[in-house]
Amino acid sequence: MSKKIFLIVFCLFFLTDLSPAICHARNKVDAFLEYLGNPYLKYYPNNNKIYARNVWDMVGFRGKLYLGAGNSSNYGPSPNAGPVPIIAYAPSTNSFTTVFVTSEEQVDAFYVIENQLLVPGHDPRESWEYGNLYLSTDGVNWQKKRTIPNAVHTYCLCFYDNKLFAGLGTPKGASVAVSENMGDSWQTSLFQQIGRFYDLPVVAGRLYAVGAIQDNAARLAFEAQTGRQIDEIFEYGEKGIFSTRRDITSRELFPDTALAKNRVYKIIKSITFKNKAIYLGCYIHNDHQYIPFGLYIADSLSPQHIAVQKIILPDNTLPWDTFLSQGYIYVLLNRPLPDGTTEVSVLRSNDLKRWNELFYFSAPTMVRSFALLKGFFYFSLGCEVADPSSWKPEDLSPETGEIFRLDGHPFSNIPGGFQVDSAK
Repeated sequence: MSKKIFLIVFCLFFLTDLSPAICHARNKVDAFLEYLGNPYLKYYPNNNKIYARNVWDMVGFRGKLYLGAGNSSNYGPSPNAGPVPIIAYAPSTNSFTTVFVTSEEQVDAFYVIENQLLVPGHDPRESWEYGNLYLSTDGVNWQKKRTIPNAVHTYCLCFYDNKLFAGLGTPKGASVAVSENMGDSWQTSLFQQIGRFYDLPVVAGRLYAVGAIQDNAARLAFEAQTGRQIDEIFEYGEKGIFSTRRDITSRELFPDTALAKNRVYKIIKSITFKNKAIYLGCYIHNDHQYIPFGLYIADSLSPQHIAVQKIILPDNTLPWDTFLSQGYIYVLLNRPLPDGTTEVSVLRSNDLKRWNELFYFSAPTMVRSFALLKGFFYFSLGCEVADPSSWKPEDLSPETGEIFRLDGHPFSNIPGGFQVDSAK
């Protein structure tokens, strides 16, 4: 396959009430995608097991690409699909290898912290007395630390103030665990809140714990009926104490967004960049999976100045993944087309104001996650069901779990870009 990419260049001009005229080049790259394989096919071969081939996250580390799949939902399809292996792809040998088998129903997220690759134990297939943390310095040799008290679910990690923080779901509710020795031991804080902590964003130098978020009117009505206070967001203070922030509601976190009133929301995949946080706003779906509805940038969440902006994306386009690499934020977009296929595109920005669309391509189904390794982009095809209690076999794309690669070098110096305006 030729490594030269012919760039199809044209300008798109349009005017909306939110943005000025926009002109940018679009680069269609379907012919240059390289199929690498479907590494989880042997573990989840067919029928309802197809859903567990969803690659929830992928990351480049020590010259290899690491993948995580499975399904920790208690509902269909393929509920509680562990134990899940971590699979690595080596570009040097063009091969996939199972490097470690976790004790989890799902490998949901990777973190590179202190030169180590970390995987939080999303849903252990063990007792609820402790939760797990997996660590590797080289991607080959792995250590399992079963030390997080009462962690039925460890959803997220954050390295802040030289400490490792973990957002948990426990039998008694949402909790944050804090370790000063990279997971050897933990101190936990239990919050009197129904639910779990799904993300630990850092905004303007401050750490927040964000759980399941309801429509504010629905939350107040529930509190009035039950007499129980439901706090959704907490701020970590200088004395090491988390304090509730009831002034931050769904309206502040997801501005200029028409949210479904009967749903519960969360933020995921937050990244700290230039003292701000960029994150995905999502509906909680299929137990604790997600359906995204928007992309947001938080400049400040201080009580005196809450400043969050929504990034206005093209119509019917949803952000599914994002990562930071060498001073750029990358965002993966999916736009379902009438013929059942998906237009997939990648945005890039180095200031969160002006964005380049690097390229786009057509896929037979959604693309759930992506990564960049040594100048090459990697993409994983996925699937989702509208109703986990009433799904059909045709809802599960047989291409789920397929991995594709694209040489990203021709796009490294694309000039200009286009302005994706934030709603005011």
